[in-house]
Amino acid sequence: MTIFVVGGPSGVGKSTVVRAWKKVSPDLRYIRTTTTRAPRPGESSLDERYEFVPLDVFERSLATGEFAQWAHPADGLWYGTKRCAIEEVLASSDDGVIDYSPEMFHNFRRQYPGNVTGIFLRPLSFECLIRQLKSRGTEHGKYLDRKIEMARLDMEFVAGHDYCIVNDQIERVVEALMSIRAAERLRLRPAGTAAEPARVMWRYY
Repeated sequence: MTIFVVGGPSGVGKSTVVRAWKKVSPDLRYIRTTTTRAPRPGESSLDERYEFVPLDVFERSLATGEFAQWAHPADGLWYGTKRCAIEEVLASSDDGVIDYSPEMFHNFRRQYPGNVTGIFLRPLSFECLIRQLKSRGTEHGKYLDRKIEMARLDMEFVAGHDYCIVNDQIERVVEALMSIRAAERLRLRPAGTAAEPARVMWRYY
């Protein structure tokens, strides 16, 4: 089965896009992210996409090797993916989906090279992205400046993904995601692997 990682800079709309994709593809399974950040408006402790935990709980899970990969983007802020959440999806007949930063996508691919497909979600422009980050109102001052700088760095990871979609219109983006999923099901070999040399055939005319 395939794990689709929708990556891109903060504020580009990854969570919104994945939720819309999930509505029309209910057989897609979220791979839950464990994080120390507080729930945002509309999120709860029972959110199927996130497990919200205190820092000491996250650190214990990290120390016992429960995470396949993790990231520490800011003081007191951690994100991680538990091995059990990934293995559960890979053992099923369903595809999995998760939205992540480009850095965490590459960590994911190193762990599961043959099962991960990366889809980079681009903003219409970086100026549009900055306006979106400011309008969220979740960061201010130096924290907002850090978010913008991290987003700028994230934009340099486009080429490391398998696909790239401009987030200009949600319906069009979801259609593109469904097409990518259909294409991945027809793939002859795992993502990131080279084709074997073709056998030489002599033809007689």
